Amino acid sequence: MEEEIILSRGEAFIRKYSRTLLIGVGSIAGAVALYLAAQSLYFVPRNARAANDLFRAEHFFRQDSFTLALHGNGADIAGFAKIADEYGSAPSANLAKGYAAICAYRLGEYETALLFLEDFNTPDDGYFGPVATGLKGDCFANLGEVKKAIGLFEKAARLADNDLLSPTYLKKAAAAYESLEEYDKAASAYARIKEKYYTSREAEDIDKYITRAQLLHASK
Repeated sequence: MEEEIILSRGEAFIRKYSRTLLIGVGSIAGAVALYLAAQSLYFVPRNARAANDLFRAEHFFRQDSFTLALHGNGADIAGFAKIADEYGSAPSANLAKGYAAICAYRLGEYETALLFLEDFNTPDDGYFGPVATGLKGDCFANLGEVKKAIGLFEKAARLADNDLLSPTYLKKAAAAYESLEEYDKAASAYARIKEKYYTSREAEDIDKYITRAQLLHASK
């Protein structure tokens, strides 16, 4: 009887929240992480104009004014998109591309975000790269390309290999597997959180996710 209750609740959960899981679990955390990583790698741009333009766009970014931050106002405010284009291969332009990708994502412009991310150079530091990869996964999830999203979430988890980021991306991958009714793969992704990242916040209640996925798989 108890298993039947768990199964019925699990099925209802997946039906009702599958899309929310795909676009919600850690999406904001991923965007904030990319922002913080960008800040940690911040440097003085190549000239005063670049510094001023970037500073103004960052101001609107911090206030969640993503349209102004991305596109500017056509007059005295150059958005991240214009900065990225105007300064070409300069480091300031690369930083602007990272910001622009986040802005486009938050505005629901997922294909635009992917374009910026494809052109965005990330260091192999175990943090910045995984977050950019995970944000690509969020974009594809919102575009309905769930299998591509899963591959990117799994890749982001591997690249990070730490308790801060990997559990988030494994949980996103598991939720995506559940939306495809691939519950065995979902259970496996949840189990990796328990086995490898057991000190993470996500691991604290991971058993219930593993159990639900296993029961849903058994009921197919």
